[in-house]
Amino acid sequence: MHNIYRVVFGVILSITVASNSVAKSASAPSFNLDRAKACEAKLKASGSRFSLIQPIAGQGQCGSPRPLRLNLLNGNIRLTDKVILRCEAALALTRWVADVVVPSAKLHLGAKPAHLNIATTYKCRRRNNSSRGRLSEHAYANGIDLLGMDFKGTKPMKIQAYNGNAGGLKSFQAAIRGGACAYFSTVIGPTTNAAHADHLHLDMAQRTNGYRVCK
Repeated sequence: MHNIYRVVFGVILSITVASNSVAKSASAPSFNLDRAKACEAKLKASGSRFSLIQPIAGQGQCGSPRPLRLNLLNGNIRLTDKVILRCEAALALTRWVADVVVPSAKLHLGAKPAHLNIATTYKCRRRNNSSRGRLSEHAYANGIDLLGMDFKGTKPMKIQAYNGNAGGLKSFQAAIRGGACAYFSTVIGPTTNAAHADHLHLDMAQRTNGYRVCK
């Protein structure tokens, strides 16, 4: 446990929160078939279950050349239906859950995650559902909106701004949110802005010089 947190928070301390002027994401994630297949092999070895689906050709730049439907994480954690992601995002989710979410749930809640409640993965839209501006990473099957999760051994939790009386839930959410910054290039959620008051947005946006946004 302590080794996990030393690694995770060591990475977090090294993250630069980039402004829009210096950390512009690419129009779409780069794609290489050999890298995609190598990623799929790692995802399979993790115990996660998935199936490749047909390439998505959405409106404009929306879409993904080799998306997959993720069905189960690490052999035993269920997911909301229709979790459709590019492999790199699915692998980041798998590793974050195994390395951060599971041990944090044990530490702060005395429970084991059983189901992730995911609202959005692939969706052809702009950031924050705006009518103008850059496309969201969801438009490339490269983003995840997590609403909360169910556990074995305690009540479900929802992503929200917890007050000082929330106890273990507040500590658990802070731990998994901070830990996500070691696995995703974007992590935003409650207190970032009104658009993310009820979920964690996680994505694998590719930015200049590897900048990460962790808010």
